Amino acid sequence: MRMNSLRGLILFTALILSLVDLFGVAAIGQEPQTAQEFFDRGNRAYDKGDYDAAIADYSDAIKLRPVAWGAFCNRGRAHFAKKNNAAAIADFDAAISIKPDYADAFYNRGLVYLDQKEYGKTLADCKQAILLRPGHADSHIVCGMALHSTKEIDAAIREYNIAVGYDPKNANAFGNLGDAFGEKNDHNTAIANYTKAIAINPNLALAYAHRGLQHQYLGNHLSALADYSQAIKLDPEDADTYYNRALIYLELKKRAEAVADLRKTVELVPENTDAKAELERLAPSPKTVRPKSKAKRP
Repeated sequence: MRMNSLRGLILFTALILSLVDLFGVAAIGQEPQTAQEFFDRGNRAYDKGDYDAAIADYSDAIKLRPVAWGAFCNRGRAHFAKKNNAAAIADFDAAISIKPDYADAFYNRGLVYLDQKEYGKTLADCKQAILLRPGHADSHIVCGMALHSTKEIDAAIREYNIAVGYDPKNANAFGNLGDAFGEKNDHNTAIANYTKAIAINPNLALAYAHRGLQHQYLGNHLSALADYSQAIKLDPEDADTYYNRALIYLELKKRAEAVADLRKTVELVPENTDAKAELERLAPSPKTVRPKSKAKRP
């Protein structure tokens, strides 16, 4: 069974902070002339996933207003979305230098450090974000993620529970609690937390995938199968879930379905040696053809 826990943890925490409004509401549909207008158009581009256009507009806003800390922060988020971490950190640094009490910049920079596995820096930034904005649930979640990644599971659970206290409808907090209890082999508590996450947000594919894994550990094969199938429906590109579902199909003596999922696993991740080994094991053995003996003359 496979569970890429760090990937799961990162994906559970979305960048849900609203874009910072530096200037107020700008007119829509006009060619930007002011920093405000470039900033607002950049926000709209960001919301559409057009990160290059967003970066260009935020850059123009910064040219017109070099102390536009919100534009630096949002440009940093756009760079992070494009996996350009160095540029993202540089922009968050600039935002913090202009506005040292800017909690959002610390929080977002902490996410970049988490992505880079610089957990000490992640904790420092998220703790500063909490100090500047007490009660921000997502900052506690990211602190928990950093602790979780360094195997400080109980400390991570405390952070996730604090997040739930501030925001009882935070599906990400419950999803991460599920991961943490799963690592403690408390499978039933993990399942209960994934179930809460799913009740809040039924579209969390990883919550289904990870709950399925806990069911699999407990031998609840049909429950695991249902969860893996729903996870695949929501995210058909997750190779680990196909692999785990293949193992369930093997337990249920459904060889054809298992082979199909193993082939899909290899299609998505060609270097998955476990799936390749299972496929080789399941491949039918070639039949031995014995030569016919010549008929003896009477």
